[in-house]
Amino acid sequence: MLISLGSYGQSVNLQDIGLMPNELPECSGMAVIGENAIASINDSGNDPEIFVLDTLGNIIHHTVFLGFSNNDWESIAYADGLLYIGDFGNNANKRTDLKIYIVDISRLLSEGLWAFKGEINFSFPDQKAFPPADTAKYFDLEAMVVYKDSLYLFTKNRTKPFDGLSNCYSLSKKAGTNKAHKKGQIFTGQGLMPAYWVSGACLAGDENPDLYLLGYDKIWRVRDYFNQSESLLKAEEFYMGSFGQREAICILNQKFYIGEEKVASRNAKLYKAAIPDSPKGETAVIGESLSIESKQFSTQIELIVPDANLQGQLYFEIYSQGGELILKGKSKDCIIEGDKMFIDTKSLGLGSYILNTVLAGKPRAFLIKKTSN
Repeated sequence: MLISLGSYGQSVNLQDIGLMPNELPECSGMAVIGENAIASINDSGNDPEIFVLDTLGNIIHHTVFLGFSNNDWESIAYADGLLYIGDFGNNANKRTDLKIYIVDISRLLSEGLWAFKGEINFSFPDQKAFPPADTAKYFDLEAMVVYKDSLYLFTKNRTKPFDGLSNCYSLSKKAGTNKAHKKGQIFTGQGLMPAYWVSGACLAGDENPDLYLLGYDKIWRVRDYFNQSESLLKAEEFYMGSFGQREAICILNQKFYIGEEKVASRNAKLYKAAIPDSPKGETAVIGESLSIESKQFSTQIELIVPDANLQGQLYFEIYSQGGELILKGKSKDCIIEGDKMFIDTKSLGLGSYILNTVLAGKPRAFLIKKTSN
């Protein structure tokens, strides 16, 4: 049974704090470890180190964890003086060495001291092949939170055809070799795969916290997550207004802090945004009101918007596959003929692009290709 926990068409307003430090080109995880102190890491191919940032993105502390390796660090979580570092990036779904390092950093900021407390080696109980068939590639992982005596993991779905489901697991936070326990799944949506990937996670609240999942252009919320009993949940969706490789999120002083990786000519950035405060149980579903005539195009992209009342509420962005914003506009920049809206693409070169649309507050994304001029 699919339980819907929220609404469509909501948004968060990203505030651009500035560029990430040069030392953090691929920020893949952030966690609050003190007053105005955010620990952050880089992912695969970088050194095993953490950088502590203030709320303006300045480095206030840096530590190299000697003896560690960074196979693919993708998430961190912090509780009671302990930092949990997830070395579990698994793009190809074939790793058999997933692990989480446990580091005592309770004296890191005051004295520069840290202590290795062990590691958790784990596996997924429902993964039987390495890699599995394309239809079962649920086991990439970039999102983790800590709550009470457990860690909670939320996978990055690489299934083909893409079904929009993130597997959710719990795992003892004690060092040792463990099997994760499957808690259920969260449905983020169907469409262009990168637009519905789960790339980070954080919690808001203490006793009965809400879960927030990060995507490249969206944030999803599940209210009171740890008291949900259904095995398949659909989260509220909040659109961030732009697309970028965002893989790190935390909450400090009632604000999201979000890290975006460097991609092609786009520098790594740090954002903040207010936590949305829409009432619990609010539902405002907008139907499937926009479609695309063809994902291959030449001098214009043809959108179909049957409801004339919505035709004035379009916002669109076109990105290169490297994440660079190429073109953006609104309804006034389109030609409207009946139920069709045309976006002029004469300025685009041949090749593939990502088209982001927001119509009446509801986002959709398409992978499109210009085949001729």
